[in-house]
Amino acid sequence: MAVELTEGATNRYDQAKAVERYFGQGDFIYETQDVPVPAEGQDYVDQFLFETQRGYCDNFSTSMIVLLRTLDIPARWAKGFTQGEMIETLDETRDIYEITNGNAHSWVEVYFPEVGWVPFEPTRGFDANIDFIEPEVEGEEANTEEDLEEESSEPEVEDVFAELQGDDEQLHLVPDK
Repeated sequence: MAVELTEGATNRYDQAKAVERYFGQGDFIYETQDVPVPAEGQDYVDQFLFETQRGYCDNFSTSMIVLLRTLDIPARWAKGFTQGEMIETLDETRDIYEITNGNAHSWVEVYFPEVGWVPFEPTRGFDANIDFIEPEVEGEEANTEEDLEEESSEPEVEDVFAELQGDDEQLHLVPDK
């Protein structure tokens, strides 16, 4: 399935975007109540992709990661919170937001050599607020799987958003319209 979804995609970013877009098409439904639970011995991802196509962010993000990993694309699962609801403006530069359990969310991060972990949003009804353009590396060979394993075994992982915002020469961020 992953190979079919990414047919024609020539780089890691385009492959990840093709898989991400897949969840916004077809019969996938975002819902948080009465989400089908796999039967004993049934695979969580298979059930979501091929049977129910109903679920919440954990179903969408886990399924995208499995599809990416079948293509040997390093992907990880991230969980955190959405921005919440603005409840008060203090001044021109500061607002107060209320963040509750209802703002819990999971998403996908894909590893790009020379850049790091980049977020993707497969959950139908949610919108990632950045686009990523993979820089061309001149005169250097792409990292090997061995290099990637060394890098991913480092004990600290930098904040992906700080990394993305601070590197305008290698990375171009474009807000979604």
